[in-house]
Amino acid sequence: MRNHFKIAIACIAMTTFTSCYYDKKDQVYPQVAIPTCDTTNITYSTTITSIFLNSINYVSSIAVSKRMPPSAKLVDCKIIQIQKWIQKGYPQ
Repeated sequence: MRNHFKIAIACIAMTTFTSCYYDKKDQVYPQVAIPTCDTTNITYSTTITSIFLNSINYVSSIAVSKRMPPSAKLVDCKIIQIQKWIQKGYPQ
């Protein structure tokens, strides 16, 4: 009976001492770097042209598309850049 009591106390002590400890927040929940989306200087000739050409499988001087719409969605940053370009009045 005394052995069972000692084992029970040892189990309770181990559970209590190992489960209650403090970690540093940065180690437990590391900050994920969020890529920035540059929307400061968006023009058709610098930003929008490359988005459009890359999204329709541009080949040399002829735009070749396997099927529209493309199977993959544009990256959120590219969508935001197009929206900002429209909001700014379609700058060249």
